[in-house]
Amino acid sequence: MIMQSEADLALQAYKDVARSCQRALDILAEESDRTEEIRAGGMLSLALFHLGDEKKALRIADATAGRIRGVDLTSYIMLEGFAGVCEVYVLSCEKQMAGNVAPSRALEMKARASLASLHKFARVFPVSKAKFQRLRGRLMRALGRERLANRALRKSVSEALHLEMPLEHGLAMEALSKSPSWGQQRTSNNDSPTRPGNDSHT
Repeated sequence: MIMQSEADLALQAYKDVARSCQRALDILAEESDRTEEIRAGGMLSLALFHLGDEKKALRIADATAGRIRGVDLTSYIMLEGFAGVCEVYVLSCEKQMAGNVAPSRALEMKARASLASLHKFARVFPVSKAKFQRLRGRLMRALGRERLANRALRKSVSEALHLEMPLEHGLAMEALSKSPSWGQQRTSNNDSPTRPGNDSHT
């Protein structure tokens, strides 16, 4: 059930994700399994945010963040739980910034704490680095730290290429392209003269 939700999340089938993960959490309420609760909670909160229920998404993200604190990092399958919680807080920061409102101190602290948890996860499971750097970049941009944002997003692109993760690479490139300096950089690169002996075939 939860494994299918990961596939549905990649396909942006948020209604299916919400339905399956809510059902999983209902079952887990009677048969507690912290790992599965983290997986389901993170994906459910992210799906709900995309479906427009930000209030419930943040409430579930808060509950899942509580489960994450102190959990032993013994299984890679918790990634989408860690990342889902972090992305919900990042999305909420981005939404506030889009409305020309600085993220509240409480929201910023939650976002930074969840990012720190994801960073710890990525140190144990390096395949998570591209996702961590992408979310870090988006958070830094939402907090007005554009240079740090671009640096993190470039690292995400690099990690995704190194690990041959086309979906993560695409998401990182999409985020990087939203930088105010991206258009200028592309124009500069296109206008630069090709150096002799430095074409794509050498």
